[in-house]
Amino acid sequence: MDALWKTAVLGALIQFCAVVGHCAPATEPLYPKTNLMTLLAQWKPLPDTVGTICELKPEWVGTVERVYLRDPKGIYNEEAAEHIRFSHLMVSHTNMSILRGRLMANGKLGSFRGSEAPVFTSNLPSAKAVWEAKNVDELKKMFGPQHGWTDGWGGPNGMHWTEGWTWFTAEATNRLRYLSVFAHVSSADREKPADIDIIRICEGFFRPANPNSAEERVQFKTGAEINANYEKRRASDREHYPLQLRALVEARETPDDSDLLAYKRALNEVRKNPSPKLFGQFAEWIHEGTVEIRLMLETILFDGFLKLEKWEEPQRRIALRALTDALPRVKTAMDLDNMVVFLLRAQGGGHLRVPVPGTKGVIDIKADTSGGSTFGSNISAKDLVHAAKECQRALRKRYPELE
Repeated sequence: MDALWKTAVLGALIQFCAVVGHCAPATEPLYPKTNLMTLLAQWKPLPDTVGTICELKPEWVGTVERVYLRDPKGIYNEEAAEHIRFSHLMVSHTNMSILRGRLMANGKLGSFRGSEAPVFTSNLPSAKAVWEAKNVDELKKMFGPQHGWTDGWGGPNGMHWTEGWTWFTAEATNRLRYLSVFAHVSSADREKPADIDIIRICEGFFRPANPNSAEERVQFKTGAEINANYEKRRASDREHYPLQLRALVEARETPDDSDLLAYKRALNEVRKNPSPKLFGQFAEWIHEGTVEIRLMLETILFDGFLKLEKWEEPQRRIALRALTDALPRVKTAMDLDNMVVFLLRAQGGGHLRVPVPGTKGVIDIKADTSGGSTFGSNISAKDLVHAAKECQRALRKRYPELE
């Protein structure tokens, strides 16, 4: 950057900060308040401003709706309009976004979705013009490189991937326009522009929020309010677990803990002091539909990406004996198979084949230490407890330490 030009621009930025408040260091509990329209009038995308976060005063509210959908295969369902309140702005990679953000307890900005972080541009094409785009090259001429994440898959007939953009622009002193475009695209010939297979276009118009409107506050919730409701629902959902297992799920769902530090501490505590009662609860709840409980048990038993503290052998044996004792408490034949896989894997891998006397059922499971397994079991629901007890006997006979 030319030194004189940079100095002049930074001088203008300093003058701007004197008006709307300088950018606070990350350690401060609150962000400076900023008038969005004042900022847009002086905005220049400078590398020096990357990392800036400010609180919008006034905030902006509006409703985003899907206005166009080209979807020949019927992938998308009907979508309700979304009422959004933008409360913050952030400069990232010399682009400025407004955010439906939330503040964490320490004052840092918390999580938000890509659709809640439109990037500023000085002008936008009409939604109809975007709808009429014939291929991906035309979309890129309108919008440039895509925003956020993409996914790709392919085969002998070509490649498929996604492209998406979320923008906002100022149309008047009291009006912002929001435009979100998401397209599924494909190409069988790299020499030709990729085709647009599906395109979804959402649009919304925003106005300054009225801080005195109770009705508006109810309709356009802040990111913090949305997150509080989300955490309240999660806490309610956890209530159906028994206490010891519930404590682990709560640690797994600790807010603002993307590194899972609270969860790791809780799992290490289980390894230090394994509770037979807890492992019985694992047996009863391993059927839970999201597989969260099964993965939690697997993480406790085996070394994974969390790098837990190593098992002491006496504590490990307590856990495995408790898991063996709990086999008759499983709810489904698949859960029994999974529990036996874990026990075999914990003992170095192997093959367990156990006919269930008085029935046509048989337990037939192979497992190795890497987590690979094969199942040949055929246990009916009415024979499940009987089969689980036969597994207990066979495992204890093979591994006396499980007695």
